Amino acid sequence: MGDRPLVGLRHDVDTGYDFTHGIKPVSKLEDRSDARSTFFVRVRLLRGHLDRVRVLEELQDDGWEIGLHLDNTVASPKDPPPQEELEELIQLGFRVHGVTPHGGLYGFQGRVTWEVMDSLGLEYMMGYPPFPKHHRTPIIGPHHTIDFLVKKLGVKMGVKALLQQLGSDIGERGYGVVLMHPLYMKFSVGPSLTFNAVRVSRRQGFRAYFLKQVDRGFKALYTLLGIRRVDEAYTIFLKETRERGWEPVKILDILKHARD
Repeated sequence: MGDRPLVGLRHDVDTGYDFTHGIKPVSKLEDRSDARSTFFVRVRLLRGHLDRVRVLEELQDDGWEIGLHLDNTVASPKDPPPQEELEELIQLGFRVHGVTPHGGLYGFQGRVTWEVMDSLGLEYMMGYPPFPKHHRTPIIGPHHTIDFLVKKLGVKMGVKALLQQLGSDIGERGYGVVLMHPLYMKFSVGPSLTFNAVRVSRRQGFRAYFLKQVDRGFKALYTLLGIRRVDEAYTIFLKETRERGWEPVKILDILKHARD
């Protein structure tokens, strides 16, 4: 890696669609760019799916990193404990170094979620600001989500904004982090006019439900039309990263570099 600025590549595996439409295209694209990344996986997606486990095993064997995408972000007694999620992923044969919160079940709940992730005793954790002042586990971040930028600004302007944000991060702390959800390699993120659906998606009430359905409808239409798909943006982004002299790496590599 040398002394080149690092750009951590992070992918959150939230659904089965990520396995059928996203993970392999992402890894092939990164392999052509001589890059490796980290896939954070919800362990419940692997139960009863040996084919999905094998996909991740092959990635790990080829140099990609597998992390925990934590569902029980609040340590609720209604679901398996966070430590059990971690142990289950380890028992499947994965070398788990880091954890991120999944937003779909309990969501990211600030200080509570940070404390839950910190209790797992992993090498690093990732989440959203504000970062806690007292923690044992190193924090990597913050990150920028290419999906949201493409949805809001389109492919070219979204990538341009992402590169600018990464440049600022690299200037401040020597590295930047990009998040991309693999299913958007196939499906569209939809138009920016439904961006409010993202912001209210975890709220209750008819407005949130209505906006989510509108957003899903536009995503389906844009997918059929081949508009605002992240695969084009991610391809451009990887190329621009190399041209700027930045090194695209998995998240664990950023931690190792910081320790050195």
